Amino acid sequence: MKNSAHTHATTVEMEVCPYCYAETSINPPINFAPVFVFCDVCNAKFIVERHSDGFDVMTIEEAPCLSNPDCIELEMGGCDEE
Repeated sequence: MKNSAHTHATTVEMEVCPYCYAETSINPPINFAPVFVFCDVCNAKFIVERHSDGFDVMTIEEAPCLSNPDCIELEMGGCDEE
């Protein structure tokens, strides 16, 4: 019998950095929430977002607010006021 803690191994994918265009390794998000990733070559921070047919890779500057984890946090934090 397999231990359930070991059935969700971390998968490493290769994507192209939107800044320097070098192939870089990413640990894809397990859900559909966007995450920040750092390029293996230029160390630039960019965004990876899972979709039903793969991943979107985008610069922080070109990402819409709903694809930027920092912007989402700010937007959701603003909803607590009454």
